[in-house]
Amino acid sequence: MIKIDFPKPNDAKADYLKAVKPAVLNRLEIFKKTLDDIKGPATRVVNDNIDSYKVTTKELILLMDDPQFADDAFHARNYQSTVDNYVADPHNQLKKINLIGLRQFTENLINQNTKELDELLTCPAAGLAKLNKAILAKYKLNNDLHKSAIKLIFDYERWDTVGKAIREFFRVEPLVVYCPYCNMLEADYSEDDTGKATTIPILDHFYDKASTPLLGYSMYNLVPCDSTCNGPTIKHDETFDENYHLSPYERGFDKAMMVFEAVIGKVSEPLQAIHLNVIPAYGTKEYRKLVGASRKINEASKKGNINLFKHRSRYNKPPILEHCGAIMNQLQVHITNRRSLKGFLHDMKLENDLDSYKRWYYQEFKVHFDEARFHENRYSKLIRDLHDKIIQDSTEVNNDFKKFIQ
Repeated sequence: MIKIDFPKPNDAKADYLKAVKPAVLNRLEIFKKTLDDIKGPATRVVNDNIDSYKVTTKELILLMDDPQFADDAFHARNYQSTVDNYVADPHNQLKKINLIGLRQFTENLINQNTKELDELLTCPAAGLAKLNKAILAKYKLNNDLHKSAIKLIFDYERWDTVGKAIREFFRVEPLVVYCPYCNMLEADYSEDDTGKATTIPILDHFYDKASTPLLGYSMYNLVPCDSTCNGPTIKHDETFDENYHLSPYERGFDKAMMVFEAVIGKVSEPLQAIHLNVIPAYGTKEYRKLVGASRKINEASKKGNINLFKHRSRYNKPPILEHCGAIMNQLQVHITNRRSLKGFLHDMKLENDLDSYKRWYYQEFKVHFDEARFHENRYSKLIRDLHDKIIQDSTEVNNDFKKFIQ
């Protein structure tokens, strides 16, 4: 998994609020009108433009109850009497839901002075789960009914104005070219000569929409990825949590987390396998995020990113093994036969600086050397790990080369 970052986080947060917040505020205002109406005639605020929120009112009632409404019950001409009759019915199910808590929650998010909405939209990935729990507890909105009610506000796939603003933001802020979950498949946005989209990233909700609807619009909960990693055979609507899954906004598979290693048989034989060496000790927080509660990689488990995204089996397909074997042969020829980094640069007619080596590396293997650019090329983490391991294990290579790769 590849770590992803906004190049200028503070600017990105400001741009995200500017792009998305007005549409979210509109959704909150609509929900507030629904709540005002359901509170009853004695407390109702006279609302205009019923057509903008009548569907939300109907759906909130249907979450609590199963009343029989006529087909035209929520048409503008009948809306007021329909709601009044429901509220006045002694058998209604309004007690199931905390209308006061929902109203306070909505009002505070709308109130610009509280900054609660700003925090919800731009909270860093590491704090999202805690923030979600804190807000639900604050307004006593913890059960599934309240989460379904909140989803009437925070569902960008349903509300076109919010969804359009979010998708446009991630097109302007191109974070990745290849999926950060797998580093295999494209996950960027591109257009043809006519301006028509040719590739569009899937925006995965790291914390899913059903159990954490509050995070439906959160910038750091939206991960641009490919349709396989977020498809029905891998993640889809799988419930992630902070104990057993790692967000690519928090950390990637750096050398202290997981290292790809080549399993080599006899000399001149093809590469046998790619081994995933998990570095953190079993039972640690980092280990659980990679492999869950298992003592070894178990792709039948949904806990741990390595298990869920099936990195072991996907990286051990024959074409990848063949590709890696060819790269290792190139490395053996070009590097280990030249004992020092300085000697290598001289023999390759390169300038005596590290940037020259990195340019050679990119031209040779078609991937970037630096971790910050791994997302730009497929298999970049894999190839860098194999490259470093060959140099590190070689008894012929001097320390200047080995220090360079650490």
